[in-house]
Amino acid sequence: MRHGHFTIRGTPKSTRTETKNQANDDTSSITDDVRGAEYYHGLVPRTDVEPLLKKDGDFLLRKTEHTPGVIVLAISVRVGTAVRHFMINQDPSGTFYLEGHHEKSISELINWHRTTKTPLSATSNAVLKRPVERTAWLLNHDSITLVKKLGEELWEVFLAEYAMGKDKQEVAVKTMRTEVTREARLKFMKEARLMRKYSHKHVVKILGVAVHEHPLMLVMEVCPGGSLLSYLRKNKGKMDGAIKIR
Repeated sequence: MRHGHFTIRGTPKSTRTETKNQANDDTSSITDDVRGAEYYHGLVPRTDVEPLLKKDGDFLLRKTEHTPGVIVLAISVRVGTAVRHFMINQDPSGTFYLEGHHEKSISELINWHRTTKTPLSATSNAVLKRPVERTAWLLNHDSITLVKKLGEELWEVFLAEYAMGKDKQEVAVKTMRTEVTREARLKFMKEARLMRKYSHKHVVKILGVAVHEHPLMLVMEVCPGGSLLSYLRKNKGKMDGAIKIR
């Protein structure tokens, strides 16, 4: 692994989305170290995380695209009235650092900065005070089991099971391919943000998104009749006026 920023990959396995990477992936220990942490939010854009950081010292850890195709881990922290973002580096020996101090793992690096109150950089005055927990709509991949592929357009759509403790719910899942562009990922997250705002019997409800690993997933309630566009195409010329305006 080269000196500097490191790449993180998530690998789906069969129709079951794995929460851990393959054993021969040298980044697996990195994601395993932090994926269960309260402050780890996964692959979410700045537009989603910045409103969560309300007070000076509020922080979280997230994935971000540093350059096209290169995903890195970054700490986002509020410093006064601004939010700053600091990418985590790794040296040739495998230790992690932000500017000067090195630790064997990312969680240890974050804990060191929290307990010593050492700024993340000499000029930023960014001190980690309070971790911001993931919101309820950020789901874990290991709670989602893909069952049957329903369709494929820009996203792949699956019938799936979502586990909530001992209970399971049948859901529909849109998955984003790993090779999509940054712009497509932002569009994916924008759709999720918009859908979360609506609660109506005629609007499909979003249960959450899974963004810790690839592929990204948008989890929704199942619509038995399929999409509106598919229904209109299938029933073209067969619907009376009452159905059209309902």
